[in-house]
Amino acid sequence: MKLTLGEALDMAKALPTLLDKEIPVRPAYWLGRAVDQINSKLKAFEAVRFKLIEKYGEKDSDGKLINKDGQYKIADTDGFNKEYSDIISEEIEIKHKPISVEDLGDIKIASSAMIGLGKLLKDSVEE
Repeated sequence: MKLTLGEALDMAKALPTLLDKEIPVRPAYWLGRAVDQINSKLKAFEAVRFKLIEKYGEKDSDGKLINKDGQYKIADTDGFNKEYSDIISEEIEIKHKPISVEDLGDIKIASSAMIGLGKLLKDSVEE
């Protein structure tokens, strides 16, 4: 399955909502494997994102990045945003086909989480 890093980021935010639900074993196993692959891709992304922060981040007099309330201050937001947008639009691939929503059983999940899960789910079993 091909997806962008941006889609993978959205999935990583939405997956905990689904993983906290009681779902049948087969889809739970499938989701666990998909999560491992997505997290692996995002780990590499985080390294690149931090390089962007180092490149565009505001530094103190000692040359250290300024971090306020858990957020790095960015000196050149336009430059950072342009390169960040380029990166999150990069395509990656995970070795899984989408799983049918029907396979998840009778669970309730917020619409916002469903949107984030995007390409991981499909309406019904493909013929």
